Amino acid sequence: MKIAISISNYSRHAGHFMQLCCFCLVALIPLAACSQMKTITWREQVKLSDGQIIVVERTATFRNVYAGGTGNGWLFQRERIKAVLPPLNKEVVWEGGLEPLAIDVAKNGEIYLVAIAETSQGQEEYSIGDTRHAAFKFSGSGQWIRTPVESVPHEIHPNLLIDRVTLFIDHGYSASTVVDLSLKEKLNAAIFTKSYKSWPTK
Repeated sequence: MKIAISISNYSRHAGHFMQLCCFCLVALIPLAACSQMKTITWREQVKLSDGQIIVVERTATFRNVYAGGTGNGWLFQRERIKAVLPPLNKEVVWEGGLEPLAIDVAKNGEIYLVAIAETSQGQEEYSIGDTRHAAFKFSGSGQWIRTPVESVPHEIHPNLLIDRVTLFIDHGYSASTVVDLSLKEKLNAAIFTKSYKSWPTK
């Protein structure tokens, strides 16, 4: 009888132990997923085509991936950019699966944003061809309207920070410190890929 009770108790405790293990594993799954993602929010100075300098706020999310012989790396996922731009002098926000290269105001007062697809997912989402660029124009109704990249006025050029991973993740730069123009110019100068320097024009 004592043996039977001992076996019964063991089975019950073992069952509880297995349930606890399963619970812990399930609880750890979201934590593991979170550890694979990193979101950075920062502010940076942006020089507009008319010479004005504004400060924009950007939030970018990256996913940790295996990068072959170089080990792990951070793959861009999504970005949000917020700015107060003339002539409206009110806040405009853009968000999507592309990396913004420029946000600016044309001579006629129209607001443009030019971005590039860093992933095949971004290319598919926005139906972008081999050039990987997409352009948007801010409408009076408060919406971003897709427009041909070639239609972006010639006075607009890349004016946003490109290599966020090197600055904030690799070098540990404080995201609470505004990225000034001189630092951004130095970082962007190290980017040699032509598609980040310009886009197709007429």
